[in-house]
Amino acid sequence: MNERNAGCHDELPVLRSFRRIYTRAAGGGREERLFGLHTRAKAEAVLRQYAMDASGEGFYFELPLAGEPRMDLLLQYQCGAIRLPVTRCACDSTPAPFDFSSFFEACARDPEIARYLVGFSFDLSEDRDLPGIYLLPPRDTPNVDHVPDMLVRLGASGRLPKVMEAFAAAPAGWQPYYAGYMDARPGTPTRLGFFLDHKMCRRYREDKALLKKDLSQCYRRTVPGDMLDRIHLLTQKGYVWDFQFDMFPDGDFAPALGVSVRDDADENAWDTTKAFLASNMPEDLMQMLGDWGLADDRRRLLRDACTASRRNILEDGRIRTVADLVSVSTYKVRFKNEEAVLAKGYLFARSCDL
Repeated sequence: MNERNAGCHDELPVLRSFRRIYTRAAGGGREERLFGLHTRAKAEAVLRQYAMDASGEGFYFELPLAGEPRMDLLLQYQCGAIRLPVTRCACDSTPAPFDFSSFFEACARDPEIARYLVGFSFDLSEDRDLPGIYLLPPRDTPNVDHVPDMLVRLGASGRLPKVMEAFAAAPAGWQPYYAGYMDARPGTPTRLGFFLDHKMCRRYREDKALLKKDLSQCYRRTVPGDMLDRIHLLTQKGYVWDFQFDMFPDGDFAPALGVSVRDDADENAWDTTKAFLASNMPEDLMQMLGDWGLADDRRRLLRDACTASRRNILEDGRIRTVADLVSVSTYKVRFKNEEAVLAKGYLFARSCDL
């Protein structure tokens, strides 16, 4: 992957956009209480190593709702918006631990996945050297047709048979759509994501036995009553739209499950959070997560971090008009060894020229 020369740290707009958005989202005391005091420095360090020259990048801020304030970061691009040749903002003093250039080159050059989203998952709170890599189809056309090429391009073709076997065995109504390559995590799992439409969530809301059967089929272990009760409660509090499992290279599943939930008000509201923020769902969900010991008072700071603004900025001797957006995207509850152990709120952040 081509690199910028020394002194390049501020050359890519992605760094300027991140600083501007993060400063607004983490202002008002939220950095200390929600994001974590050392988060900005860690985030800028990984962006300097991995950020690419592209247009329209987006960020996801992953924020635990209890425990020590901290943040993990997703950096996301549309494949068709990555500029060729792939260039990252890295100086000789900050080389990336691994060069993913051939993978992103292939994504950028493939017209069949131009609308797909590709990016990095940075475990800032764990200080891991290598990011996770993911590739997503548009949510209106969930599929796993891209997964074989993705794993081959990442040098993980040995995982392919087990991954595709698991996708093929998904319960009826589960739409496999996501594989995340996480070579730096213990056991080097591949994360498998299954999309549920509103109809499927409503079926689970009305039929706990069906929920238990389908979860047990994919989880490959018995789902205990308390875990099942909690997942069923999540379907009652909002739209459970995503189940995520971690698969080890030998095909075994980790004893972990991620359940993503968002507002159920608007089936077409993927790109807006107006209905989400206006509904009672976030507060009802937060109260329940608080009762489970997974959320404390910081949950109220998520809305305060949201913003939508238009401003004129001076950069490189010229004035640009930009729009900055930070909005609540979804919540995720993480189960491990059948216990609910973590809840996160996800803020989507993006800046674009007008």
